[in-house]
Order: sequence, then C-alpha cells, then structure tokens
Amino acid sequence: MRITKPNVFLKAPSWQITWLKSKGKSIPEIIDATGFSRTTISTLIAAYNANGEQTLLEKRQFNKSDPTLNPDQQEALFQVLQRPPERGGLWTSKKVKIHIQEHLGIEVAEVCDWGYLKRLGFPVQFPRATHTEAASPKEQGAFIKKSKRR
Repeated sequence: MRITKPNVFLKAPSWQITWLKSKGKSIPEIIDATGFSRTTISTLIAAYNANGEQTLLEKRQFNKSDPTLNPDQQEALFQVLQRPPERGGLWTSKKVKIHIQEHLGIEVAEVCDWGYLKRLGFPVQFPRATHTEAASPKEQGAFIKKSKRR
C-alpha cells in the first residue's frame, strides 16, 4: 500500500490495519497488534478495497458547519452557567440541553451541550458519592461525642 498524499490527515488505526494487511498479516495477528475486533477490521479492509485511500481520510477536518449557538447565545449561556441550575445540583449536559430548549428554542444533542460546557471552561463535575449505609448527621454527632479526643 502506498499513500500518495503525505500531507492528508489519516486515521492512524485505519492506516495501521490496512498497512498490516498489506504486509500479509492475518486478521488474528492484526487483532493482537491493534486490539480492534474482527468485525471492525473486516469492515475497514472491505471499505478500503471498495473505496481506496478515501477510507483512510480523517473526515472531521472537513466539518465546516457553524456552531448551533451564535456568539451572543454562547455568552448568554455562559452567564447562566455562572449560577446554580434552577433544578438544583450541578450543571449537566441534560440540564444545559433543557435550558437551551426552554430559553432559546433550539434543539441540540447532549453531546453538543457537553461540548458547550467544555468550550466555555466548565470542568466535568461529579457529586460526591455517599455510602448507602452512611450514618445520618445526628448519628455522626453522637459518635463524635462518644469518641475520645486526643
């Protein structure tokens, strides 16, 4: 196999799979080398045989669509995200999606909402887990009173 356009972005795993196959490696050997499933490898090889190098292109570079929210809407969302959510808790993709639908009237996927949270500089947050058999605050207070202080 020969790549004729060295400046084209390639999907590295796809290139590796087709390169290994062109070197005469069997599918089990390719599975061991890459960790991909037999189905994925077979599908990629079949697509490469049918379409050639186009199969190996990284197609995300061609995504030139505009963002769903314009800069003013993103700024408004940023201001809203500075406050706690109306429904309580932490801002999640689902809560951002609901806010955008209710206040801006725009339907977006949760993946896009997560992208907006990330793009606007908000870290992924998880509520602190509590044990299912944890003591109540009253029980904790009683335990502290009984324990010896050092």
